[in-house]
Amino acid sequence: AKLGGLKSLHHLVLKENMFSGSIPHSIAKLPNLKVLILASNEITGTLPTIVSDTLAAIDVSHNHLTGDLFTSFQFSSPLLSRVDVSHNSFSGPIPEISPQAFKKLMFFDVGHNELTGTIPSDFGDFMHLEALFLNNNYLVGGIPQKLVRSNSKLVQLFMEDNMLSGTVPLGLADIRGLTDVFLDENNLTGEIPLDLCNEHLNEDYFTPPFDGPDRDGCTSIACPSDTTSDEGVYPCRPCANDRHTPYLGHAGDCYEKKPRKILTKFWSATGGPNWNGGTAYGWNRDDVPVCQWEGITCDQSQQNVVTEIRLPDMGLTGSLVGDVGYLTDLKVLDLRDNRMTGFLPSDLRFTDLEYLDVSGNQFRGAIPPLLCTQLDINSNGANAIDGLNLCERVVCPVGTFSVLGRGNETLSCTPCKGNRYLAMTTCPHHHLHFGATHDNADDASAALPLFITLLLLVGATMGYKSYKNHTEGIEYTVETSGLTNTPRGSTAKGTPAKRKKRKIKTETSFVFR
Repeated sequence: AKLGGLKSLHHLVLKENMFSGSIPHSIAKLPNLKVLILASNEITGTLPTIVSDTLAAIDVSHNHLTGDLFTSFQFSSPLLSRVDVSHNSFSGPIPEISPQAFKKLMFFDVGHNELTGTIPSDFGDFMHLEALFLNNNYLVGGIPQKLVRSNSKLVQLFMEDNMLSGTVPLGLADIRGLTDVFLDENNLTGEIPLDLCNEHLNEDYFTPPFDGPDRDGCTSIACPSDTTSDEGVYPCRPCANDRHTPYLGHAGDCYEKKPRKILTKFWSATGGPNWNGGTAYGWNRDDVPVCQWEGITCDQSQQNVVTEIRLPDMGLTGSLVGDVGYLTDLKVLDLRDNRMTGFLPSDLRFTDLEYLDVSGNQFRGAIPPLLCTQLDINSNGANAIDGLNLCERVVCPVGTFSVLGRGNETLSCTPCKGNRYLAMTTCPHHHLHFGATHDNADDASAALPLFITLLLLVGATMGYKSYKNHTEGIEYTVETSGLTNTPRGSTAKGTPAKRKKRKIKTETSFVFR
């Protein structure tokens, strides 16, 4: 038997088991599915697109799902109120879900994934949205002004542990029902608006022994610049000597100020001992001036003022640390043809960069928007004349390429579906794999072990019979979110924090007609 044959199945709740394998497409194709709860299992693969236009709740959190969420939400369900895909490994941008297609959306959780790109402004158009969790991803750009409208029904807004930039919108203070807002561990600058600094905001998070008489409403949201803490919020402490941070809600060590320390940290983070077989001259040697290190050029009129870093094809690995952005006189950064990974830090906007080349590496995610507005990088200011996309002058975005890994006045970045990294210089050919696809392997036994398949079939059949034996019009209430404690620290990106935050409890009623 196939799950797809149970056309009247409306509830499938299989949370907190040890199910493995992928989600059968036959489940996604059930035409009358209202509730799909597969949370806290060992499920892998991608999330197939649901076809039911009566879906009210989907929860696949705490699994091992991967892939792009965009294709998973190419459907319309005016009854959908709850979406929870948190604690997986989804990548790509947050899907641009339509307020018209999901008019009743109340709860949207994509936290603890590997999502990139910016926050869609359309979230501000969901009139019933109460809980929005975007935390612990790799999102860039600013907080959309549209999200903080005064008639918003938002109660909880979690955006911490991303790479968001810009300032904190003053309009957040106008959302009357807001009880929790977490913005720390981003690249936000400025100050927390005083009108938002309410000591009762986030108060559930500051329970003994994590509270104190000196906590105020501002540090409850994020520590101020040039301070740090273990988790980006109260209690805050000043940065150590010779360190600083321009960001709100900084956690851990602050950024280095001195060029030698910045470059040493860069050397260590990029596998310095193994550069060119360990032959790079001067690096990490106290007896060699920084300006004599291989690949480093300094301003001849000023001591230890680094203006160029040129290390192409040197065997660099690892990530580009944000501290490099505080070499404020840096004009050239040439790291092409290495094996570096991670993300482009928005901190580079604090430099005087005129030339940037990171092609031939494996940098992921979106180009930091504030970096795109630096008009001197790769002659970016000429865009007013030639009309080239601002970001393309910096690097070609994911899914595109050019022979230089960036655009210029005569060269643009060409689409290439197979490219997963920034600044790609080629478009590799992908071989087609023939044979059975997921779509034509609908039998649940192809995706789940046989004993699980039998369990699904028995449970689904019993639920179907129970439903048919009930009188039409009976109202069923399903708790779609409890007071579940979730660590603020990311299970994928860092060590779980000691303190915990709580998600709101909402109930959704489903009336079967």
